[in-house]
Amino acid sequence: MNLDRLTERARQVMRRAKEEAARLGSSHASTEHILLGLIAENDSVAVTALRNLGVDLAVLRKKTIAQIQNATYYLEKDATQLSPSGKRAIQFAHQEAQSLGVNFIGTEHLLLGVIRESEGIAARVLLSQGVDLVKARAEILRLMGMGGGGGPAGQEPTAQPGPGGKKKSKTPALDAFGTDLTELARLNKLDPVIGRVDEVERVIQVLCRRTKNNPVLIGEAGVGKTAIAEG
Repeated sequence: MNLDRLTERARQVMRRAKEEAARLGSSHASTEHILLGLIAENDSVAVTALRNLGVDLAVLRKKTIAQIQNATYYLEKDATQLSPSGKRAIQFAHQEAQSLGVNFIGTEHLLLGVIRESEGIAARVLLSQGVDLVKARAEILRLMGMGGGGGPAGQEPTAQPGPGGKKKSKTPALDAFGTDLTELARLNKLDPVIGRVDEVERVIQVLCRRTKNNPVLIGEAGVGKTAIAEG
């Protein structure tokens, strides 16, 4: 299964899922192990959504592990591989990402994927904690600044008028993970750049090219990459 579109956090979740499967003696990594991986990823969109929905993460982890220990798994064990249920959850995560109009799969999409895989242990445990697909999707949409649409997967969300008739952003993922330097400059919130004239001019030259116009700033932390970008 191609997992190239997973964000780094989502990849970490999957690594933890396989580690948990091996630690708990499970035959394959499945939705319940993915859920354990999600719980461990603090400050992620998925964890924030669960907390906002009133889920006690410690209780959720305890109940999930209890279900794993009571489950019957395949005789042939390979915790590095996903179970059929786990694979379906990833496929659902792909669909959820598409429905939100993004080309990456984050922790939030993995969460929606394991909930949609209703035959998995994770969905049952989450449902016992009062978390269903509609509530989870609505909360994730709210966190991403897209309102509480919760429409069916595959249906791209549209911008809805907000308070005062102002339309919500059509690029919520970009807004969530990027910084709008143009808007910050318009609001006069950028610090003045001193002693970086040559570097800033070089970046401008690259940006003005007809082709190959994507400058990349590489360097150790603190050498001034952000200052050049803001310049």
